[in-house]
Amino acid sequence: MLIGLFCGGAVVVLDFFIVLVALPSIGHSLGATPSQLQLVMAAYAITNGSLLVVGGRLGDVWGRRRTFMLGLVGFALASVACGLAGSAVVLIVCRSLQGLFGALLQPQVLGLISVNITPAWRERVFARYAAVMGAAGIAAQLLGGLLVGTLPPDVGWRMGFYLAVPVCALAAWLARDAGGGRRDAAGRLDVPGALMLGLALAGIGTVLTIGRESAWPAWTGQLAAASLVLLVVFVAWVVQGNRRGHPRLIPSGLWQVPGFPRSLASILVFFSGVASLYFVLALALRSAAGFSPMQVGLLFAWLGVCFVAGSSAKRWPIRWLAPRPLHGVLLLGAGHGLMVLAASNLAPTWTVPLFVCSSALQGLGIGRLMGTLMARALALVRPDQASVGGGLAASTQQIGNSMGICLIGLAYWGPSEGASGTAQGDMPGAALYLTASLALLAWAMRERRQVAAAPA
Repeated sequence: MLIGLFCGGAVVVLDFFIVLVALPSIGHSLGATPSQLQLVMAAYAITNGSLLVVGGRLGDVWGRRRTFMLGLVGFALASVACGLAGSAVVLIVCRSLQGLFGALLQPQVLGLISVNITPAWRERVFARYAAVMGAAGIAAQLLGGLLVGTLPPDVGWRMGFYLAVPVCALAAWLARDAGGGRRDAAGRLDVPGALMLGLALAGIGTVLTIGRESAWPAWTGQLAAASLVLLVVFVAWVVQGNRRGHPRLIPSGLWQVPGFPRSLASILVFFSGVASLYFVLALALRSAAGFSPMQVGLLFAWLGVCFVAGSSAKRWPIRWLAPRPLHGVLLLGAGHGLMVLAASNLAPTWTVPLFVCSSALQGLGIGRLMGTLMARALALVRPDQASVGGGLAASTQQIGNSMGICLIGLAYWGPSEGASGTAQGDMPGAALYLTASLALLAWAMRERRQVAAAPA
């Protein structure tokens, strides 16, 4: 059952990263412009991120296993449509459909794990889930490069999309016996709330995904302001409805659970730092160390191996340095320090070994933290609200990823990088951002621990 659920989550990650290495081939095959290629990625990310909460709520109301299976079927069909696309516009539309059905899948995976796994095993299972997602992202880039490099140009990128079909079929077969858990019998889908939240998150995602690379045109500020206003209206809608006993997209009891909002804040800070790390590390490897694209891929594969090891380890030799949840923060901090030292190129002979060591520490730290943060957030959610809780956690993760890339771009290049595209930037500024995000994460986790301990 767990392997099937992991496959369902992995296919969403697989189809996001496998397209990265195929973009040049897609542009050549379909005659796509650079802005259309950007939308091939952005349409998937924006649609998926803006509908995760809605998908989670649908699972709580309709049934998690049913919604999970619907997401698998829809994602497989959308992937086939992507592979058959004859123009860039059709591909962008089909990628949006992939994001939509992926938003049905991801919250159900988290929700089904929550209701099928006992609390004693939940954190360990979420750590395994995080390891599988990380491995899927790395394997997708290696597999995508293999397909594009060995098959004819118009075939390789299409096969990358077709790969989702057997993965979805395997997930459906292996997870067929997963218990759906208790539904929210009194709930129904809040359509106005779903529209407001979906549009607000789509607007924020568009600004964070496209704004910096487009050198912040005037419409990005207008869209950001409108999205924030709509988000405020949505919050007022939820609060007012819950006070009167009307079902809303986010149930009333969810925000009142002690520690849950702070857990979401920790997830937001963590993923905004992780996305920034990958972004800056890739640039530093090319500019400071002179790595080739293949060497960069191998180092990221090494980071992924350490990530899997970090998420699987039960005991740590640094447990005496800090409370258990902060082990990952210490490892990430040490890795960031070595990365900055390597990027400074003060000792050219040691540049490559320093990057190897820093990637190992960063992978271990990410693996140590990711499963713990997700498990602690979802452990606070009632079983009948498990999927909407998972949707909130996954949506927070997506926003954190987009926000991190946007903010690290400002720290590394300044506000107008989109026009220059140079790989040279301000590594101390990027290091300052990464350090600040780690300090904020440590503070949030410390406060979370104190609040959890207070009732006892």
